[in-house]
Amino acid sequence: MNIEIVKATANDIPKVNELFTCLIQTEKNYDININEKFIINNFYEQVVDDLSKCLLIAKKDNEIIGYLYGFMIDDGTSVINKVAKLDALFIAKKARRLNIATKLINNFKEWSLNNECRYIEVGVFNSNLAAYTLYKNNNFKDIKTVMSLDLTDNKNKEVVIWNYYYPVVVIPIR
Repeated sequence: MNIEIVKATANDIPKVNELFTCLIQTEKNYDININEKFIINNFYEQVVDDLSKCLLIAKKDNEIIGYLYGFMIDDGTSVINKVAKLDALFIAKKARRLNIATKLINNFKEWSLNNECRYIEVGVFNSNLAAYTLYKNNNFKDIKTVMSLDLTDNKNKEVVIWNYYYPVVVIPIR
């Protein structure tokens, strides 16, 4: 099987937006606050030519079957070393378990190194064991946790409310 990982072009954006919608619908399984009816129509159009952002696609037989989106954090003041944020990763169901996500992550590591980033951060839902395991298998380490409080719950139980970036798993890439 020949899987090609390439930088997305403007022609790829409609399919990538469609996969982003699928990602949101899938994340509804892990977060009760996600509106799974939300449709992405024009998110990645502004990203494709921005050099501080990375939009990779995985293709099999010229069909886009997955993507990864990330960007750099380097405002010159809040971090000492540049950080790459892996913001979205999605593989179509029919293409899972084929090591495509790892290939995308490895390409993102290369992009991050070429942009002089020292770390990559990624957020993953605690209950998304497949994603959590993927990142752990790619040498990411737990370093941050975000906790949520449902203010409408009279008992003030902790619940997971949508926070796309946390808990964060980080991998040093140097």
